[in-house]
Amino acid sequence: MKPSRRYQQLTEHINYYLNFIGFDIMMSRLRLNYRTWITVVAVTCYGVFSIHWMIKQAEISWTECLKASIMMGGMLNGSTEVVTILLRHPKIRRQIIDTRQLFEDYEKRNPAYCNALNLGIDRLLDILKMIRVGYIVSYLVMCLVPFIVLIFNGTRVTIVQYELPGVPLQDNYGYAFTYLAHLVSMIIAGVGFYAGDSMGCLALMQILTYSDILQVKVNELNAVLDKKVEARRTALVGAAFAGDDELQKRLLESIKWHQWFTEYCHHVDYVYHILIAGQVLASAISMLSTFCVNLSEFHLISVIYFLVSGYKMLVYCVVGTKIEYAYDQVYESICSVSWHELNGKQRNMFRMMLKEAQNSQTIIMLGILPLSVRTALQPVHDDDAESHLGGSTKTHNIGARDHSTLYQVQQALCAMQYIL
Repeated sequence: MKPSRRYQQLTEHINYYLNFIGFDIMMSRLRLNYRTWITVVAVTCYGVFSIHWMIKQAEISWTECLKASIMMGGMLNGSTEVVTILLRHPKIRRQIIDTRQLFEDYEKRNPAYCNALNLGIDRLLDILKMIRVGYIVSYLVMCLVPFIVLIFNGTRVTIVQYELPGVPLQDNYGYAFTYLAHLVSMIIAGVGFYAGDSMGCLALMQILTYSDILQVKVNELNAVLDKKVEARRTALVGAAFAGDDELQKRLLESIKWHQWFTEYCHHVDYVYHILIAGQVLASAISMLSTFCVNLSEFHLISVIYFLVSGYKMLVYCVVGTKIEYAYDQVYESICSVSWHELNGKQRNMFRMMLKEAQNSQTIIMLGILPLSVRTALQPVHDDDAESHLGGSTKTHNIGARDHSTLYQVQQALCAMQYIL
């Protein structure tokens, strides 16, 4: 199957789930339908009921209030997705159409370009599969846990950490109605989160594909430069190289593609910076709140949500790290050009491209932190440093054990990075 056809099927797959929650991004003009209003009402009710329950639980104790707030990151997550689609819909649609046209153009060229496009689609499919499996498993567990706990010891546990006003859980009908209401919220949230993550990864992962295409262009440029070296060995003194036009063409193609690559990175950062920052920040808030809850006592739902939030943040940070590797690949590709075979005018053009590659665009969250695994591991490094500040022998021993545990966590996250 042609890469352009695979890309089109992938965009249709993502748009199907976006259309399920009421946002058809492939329409020339975004239209709000009944599914859109159901999604907006669900997010609003989720936030209102959660805040109401937090205030009510705060009257009991601050730990109960913290338990009620563990899923507030989900509201921030969903809100950033809706805001991104509403504000950036024309740019998202144009970006998808331009990418598909680019695929159709480059798949007609030599097989090297076709292989680069297929490799990009394969990488994206792997990421989406991991996101999809993670959501399915985690949300199924979260929805089944209340049934398991109810059958095991008769305790009535809710999926989401709030109760509906005026609907007591002690009543069977009240508990059933609360469970169904929470289940609807979870279905909308699961589909919406998967669609939003897929939409973001669709744009981010193209950076890797474009860096591979630049590598192919640089290889073609170096092939022409190698021909120039061979021709100089057998040519007469002062004879002109017959392939100067071809060399100029390949050089200009590489420079123009690098300009396109740089503009695309800036455009992706501009379009999706709200979505990316919201996703990672929501995951971080959820992880922090669930971790604090379990410091005081074991709370099953918060443990599950901690794993869900950590997995989601790790996926985004791994994608960010892959993008950083793509920037390094672009720089190394440009540095591999046999620039000494270029004439003076060509060297000036090449120098501008090299200078731009040395100051590559990175995905920055909130204008402060880069999107990478290093950012995700920063709390681990901070806690690791604090563990060395103990003064007594007992504190030192505890710090040593914490250091060993944190080191194992860091190594596990790094291993997951390479697996992804």
